[in-house]
Amino acid sequence: MIQLNTFGNVGRDAKNETINGNEYLIFDIGVNQKIKGQNVTLWINCTMPGKNERLCAILKAGTYIFVTGQAIISSYMSQKKDATEKTPAPSVTLYVDRVQLLSGKQDSETD
Repeated sequence: MIQLNTFGNVGRDAKNETINGNEYLIFDIGVNQKIKGQNVTLWINCTMPGKNERLCAILKAGTYIFVTGQAIISSYMSQKKDATEKTPAPSVTLYVDRVQLLSGKQDSETD
């Protein structure tokens, strides 16, 4: 098991979904980082068990949050808009245990 703790900005408004009869809160966060001098955003797909109307109403695009949970890391073949070749890219899914709201929108870049 990989336990992940990270800061990031919500990418799009959270939504409640029913999957196989179970309720989940679904949202994405973008984590900005510098790799070899270039800014790179890693998108993390977040899934939180249970229906949470209150948190769903708060987690809007751009909200700066701290999340913890169990991470599943895999890869997929990504193709950029102007490229003809596909390249491997990371995919991270986080089964969220805890969300902490931080103040306002913020750039979560780390040096």
